[in-house]
Amino acid sequence: MYTYVDDAKRFIAVPKSTHTCNEFFEIVQGYCDLLADLSLVIEMGRNVKKCTLYLYNIPQEVTIPTFTSIAWSYDAQGPVKGSLVVVTMRRDRTGNLLCYDVPKAIRTNISQHIQDVLIDHKYLGITTNAQLDAMEGITKLVNKMHQRIGMISRSSNSVQETKSHHNMLVCQTTTFSPICLSMSLNDCSIIDKHLLNTYKYRLKHMTNDAKHSIFISEKRGGIGVQCFTIEYVGALIRDIEVFITKEDRVTAHALLASIDETKKQSLWKLLCDGKLPTYSSAYSRTNNLHISGRRTIKYLQDVEVPISDTISYDHTHTMERAIKTTSSLGFMLRDLEFCSRFNDELLLKEQKS
Repeated sequence: MYTYVDDAKRFIAVPKSTHTCNEFFEIVQGYCDLLADLSLVIEMGRNVKKCTLYLYNIPQEVTIPTFTSIAWSYDAQGPVKGSLVVVTMRRDRTGNLLCYDVPKAIRTNISQHIQDVLIDHKYLGITTNAQLDAMEGITKLVNKMHQRIGMISRSSNSVQETKSHHNMLVCQTTTFSPICLSMSLNDCSIIDKHLLNTYKYRLKHMTNDAKHSIFISEKRGGIGVQCFTIEYVGALIRDIEVFITKEDRVTAHALLASIDETKKQSLWKLLCDGKLPTYSSAYSRTNNLHISGRRTIKYLQDVEVPISDTISYDHTHTMERAIKTTSSLGFMLRDLEFCSRFNDELLLKEQKS
């Protein structure tokens, strides 16, 4: 729930086994009323257009009610009631998540609920949509990084000023929302390679110096520019630790559920590939699992008739991507010079963690 009262976000989750959809809707409306009370008490103005409800895992046949909220209005000098925009991600009768693939050229002509699902919004600083397709957002972030790195390298008057501006940029980018970035080590290395090429001569880098010395601290003979990969992985590990250790939080519940679903999906894939022993306990447990798929309805030219309707089971989960990134770093060979220096820097900076 994106609120218009304090520009914050509220996450509400209830188990499907113990609550009906109507009970869930009542809880959501209750939070809307609480936010309205906050607005009225502190007389903070509101803008209904800035508030959006995103509902997930709603069955296809369930009717979505109208969610309302009363908040203070400076124009009216009093409380005003408004209806909130609702974007719904539904599941079909077999539990598959309904997703859509529509070219941008025809999105304005398709039905409104599909437009709402595909419209871009900022989620913790990353451009995404209700389907959580953040690839376009990551591409924009990488392009902006390249642009700003070039601006820093051209506008700075000294090596110290360049390092200061760059380190501030990297810290702000990597520590803002590392879990939602979902970047692989390869994505991080692309940015670092760009840094190396951009700063090679501007930071008094000699042709016979090892390139990665740019990322080594000055006290150890390097230049001291912060490495995007180190900062991102460090922030990612800290984020995972902070959220998962607070088990009573909704965020911890969501992340732990993501890990659990990833484990079930991996076992199910092994079962489908015939890689689990027939009479093992893992086989019997996995054989009774129900794995929900991602049902993608694709449109090409006709907005009324889709050209394909496919169900896939290869979708990844949020924590799966985070764990793969951190695990890839952990399995790097320790005897490689660059990797050992890389790990030493990370461990020295993260002694308390």
